[in-house]
Amino acid sequence: MSLYERHIKAALGHYQEMTGKEYTYDCIRTPYGGRGLSKARYFVLCYLQAMPQGFSMPQMARMVRFDNHTSVLYALRRGHGHDGALLHKYEPHWSKKLFQDLLNPVCGNPATVHRPNWADIRTIGARNMAAMRTGGGIAA
Repeated sequence: MSLYERHIKAALGHYQEMTGKEYTYDCIRTPYGGRGLSKARYFVLCYLQAMPQGFSMPQMARMVRFDNHTSVLYALRRGHGHDGALLHKYEPHWSKKLFQDLLNPVCGNPATVHRPNWADIRTIGARNMAAMRTGGGIAA
């Protein structure tokens, strides 16, 4: 299982609940597809962007095997009107609030998700290094 497969499968599960159309993880990652598959990819990418982990556009492009991040930007614009650039031409398929509501039961309120800052990481790292030097680590 790839590192991000579970996130994509969770998004596909929500998409199936909403539309009744079932797509597999491998199907989303193929370079082919029609209108229905593209719409499912848009949904998956909007879901990934709404996650509190904060995936970058190049990361999301690699997850679904797009060539680069501009395809992700287009998908987000079509999916939920990411930055309003395509709204003169297309209506977004979903609202951003939909994805926030889908993720709240899973991740909790994104504002309360703990993300360690560099000071925490340095403190933990220094404590671990000191324990290894003195022999007072976990294995001791």
